[in-house]
Amino acid sequence: MISIYTKEIKDLLSKNLLNEAEDIWLQLIEEDPLETELFISLSREFAKKNYEKQANTLLAMSLSHLIENDMYQEATAIMKRMAELLPHDQETVDKIVGYYRQILSDFPNLDTIFEVCHLGDTVFNLVDCIKELDILTAFKVNDFCKHNSWGIGLIRDIDFLSKNMTIDFYTKKNHRMDIGLAVNALMKIDVQNISAMKYKDINHLKELAETDPVELVKIVLRSFPDHQASLDDITHALALDIIGEKNWKKWWDKTKNLIKTDQYIVIPEKQKRSFKLMDKPVSIDTKVMKKYNDLHDIKDKLNFVSTKLKKQSQDMLSDEALDEIANDLSNTINNTIDAHSSLALETYYTLLSLAPQCEKAITKTEHTVESILKKSKSVSSAICGIDKNDYQRNALNDVKNVFPDTWPQVYLELLTMINLEAIDGIMDALLDNNDCEQEILNSLHVGYDLIGDAEDLLFWIAKNLWNKKYSSLLADFCDIILLEKLIDLMDLHHSGVIDSNERIVSKIKDYIFKNQVEFVVQLSKTSTTQNMLHVAKTVMECSSLDKMEKQTLIAKFILACPEVKELMKTEEVKSNVIYSSHEAFTKKQDELNHIMNVLIPQNAHNISIAREHGDLRENFEYKAAKEEQARLMRKKSELEAMLEKIRLIDLDHIDAKRVSIGTRVHLKDLITNKEKILSIMGVWDSDPDNGIISYLAPLSQSIIGKATGDAVNFKSTDEEFHYKILKIEPVKNS
Repeated sequence: MISIYTKEIKDLLSKNLLNEAEDIWLQLIEEDPLETELFISLSREFAKKNYEKQANTLLAMSLSHLIENDMYQEATAIMKRMAELLPHDQETVDKIVGYYRQILSDFPNLDTIFEVCHLGDTVFNLVDCIKELDILTAFKVNDFCKHNSWGIGLIRDIDFLSKNMTIDFYTKKNHRMDIGLAVNALMKIDVQNISAMKYKDINHLKELAETDPVELVKIVLRSFPDHQASLDDITHALALDIIGEKNWKKWWDKTKNLIKTDQYIVIPEKQKRSFKLMDKPVSIDTKVMKKYNDLHDIKDKLNFVSTKLKKQSQDMLSDEALDEIANDLSNTINNTIDAHSSLALETYYTLLSLAPQCEKAITKTEHTVESILKKSKSVSSAICGIDKNDYQRNALNDVKNVFPDTWPQVYLELLTMINLEAIDGIMDALLDNNDCEQEILNSLHVGYDLIGDAEDLLFWIAKNLWNKKYSSLLADFCDIILLEKLIDLMDLHHSGVIDSNERIVSKIKDYIFKNQVEFVVQLSKTSTTQNMLHVAKTVMECSSLDKMEKQTLIAKFILACPEVKELMKTEEVKSNVIYSSHEAFTKKQDELNHIMNVLIPQNAHNISIAREHGDLRENFEYKAAKEEQARLMRKKSELEAMLEKIRLIDLDHIDAKRVSIGTRVHLKDLITNKEKILSIMGVWDSDPDNGIISYLAPLSQSIIGKATGDAVNFKSTDEEFHYKILKIEPVKNS
């Protein structure tokens, strides 16, 4: 709108059609005299053509309308623009003096202020006079103000002639400040602001905290822009010097409950949002229904009804409001029953929770828990999809009633799918059904092998082995391999191959390290030495355990199986710097990238496809894909660990005075008199057919450090060899 009229007037003025341009402006004043921004914009176009006086006259015509409508901020903007147009015009000066006498009528010493800032004298620039006036009238005696360093202060005196003011701050009494500096350094505080009220009478506020805490909170809210403040703002305003830090939490909990019944304060739904003080009362129905209707995700609505609404104000809601919520939940059941049966079930149980306050709530839906379960494509998946534990337990009980003959099959499927908290109840129900023990065992074995897809069941097995509960049922799983599976599960989360579940990872770590000695010893009793060594190696390669955690566990392994100590010596040698040629190092990096970017994603896809084939307990493709996943993850961890320790062999700077990595050695067999040439290279460079061996090979270890002419005695598994070093040279030069 502004740009259209501005362009039109600009075009007219460019053609010197002043009268036509004035006519358009006058028409605009007649249509909407309060368009301040537009009129100021038009005045700039007039000024460009030196029509300042005409623009001034037209601005003055809209001024009276603004004052009549108490739009003093806009009127002041018009006045200041008039001063810019004609800064020495007597008529304009008189209008502005009259205007300021009107809006500053309650200001003491007004004539003195006008005299000091030369307002009314056309010799001085009117714009400068108004700026000086704004500064001198920014504060009055007995105004409260705030300084960033000195806090709240009370203005005791203002000397307009010397342009100084005297302020009492908490820590600086009778402090004098230049008014011009004060305008920039101080912020005016309303007398009803909580900070000003603390300065004036903090004891009154302390009394309010006891007698009317909600009113005290309202005072705080009125002290903030738009009458809204966060909990941090309220805490900062009250906790330290009015309530006391020790009493704050108890006082706030009690006060917040009172606020819930207040019709003026709106409590934020989310923690970081603000409490708001309304100008008009808001009923409990309105407050609650606004919160409910502002939630767009059905899960958020269900959580609101089953937790917050139940705790806060369900008993205070009208029947109409409860009916509205019940109808909405009923519609949700109708809309989700075919495609999202878990959501339909959860909504049904939420609707049921309204029954104590709304007897007709459950009659709002034509569906029952039986109809929802029978329409479900997968009952077990529907139950697993329920977030609330109470509702999940309800569904498990209802399954037994709805499917009296086949519920054990559903429970068996759930063992590898459901959360840890529900497994005990399912297991007890299945064990009470005498015909299920073998099927239970089959499901346990499936869960035991499905690392990453039945993690709750795996942890349940470990937890109950330790607690010696279900001991006969779990006898097959009492092996150190269980620890390996737990560690593998942590690594899968740590590496991001499966979605991170910190709850499970934390539980596993707490469980292992809380019971470390007894856990390892108990599992070792039924484990082979070979398995102990294998799992000890897994511990050392685990990326989700830090160095101290690894050492702690290995110490317990050695205690339970002394053979592990020898393995650790070998691993310690391997754990130091690893030498490799640049070529071999590059190949291993390529191998790692191929595993991470090709094989692991392909394996994840294979798992997804295999999972769609049905019951995981009899799904051989799925089991094979999961075994491949474990192998790939172990290989990935192993390569990452080794690549981190690599030091590249610098073939350009090899000292050939003694045998070392990167040298070629000419040996003479002292028994056969035959010569043998060996190149000592990195861990991945071994090529015996071409005379290249790793520096970690037993023969390399025997000759490294020897000089030309030294004898070498080397013993292999079956025989002894005796060599003499004839020559040493760098590999690169040979």
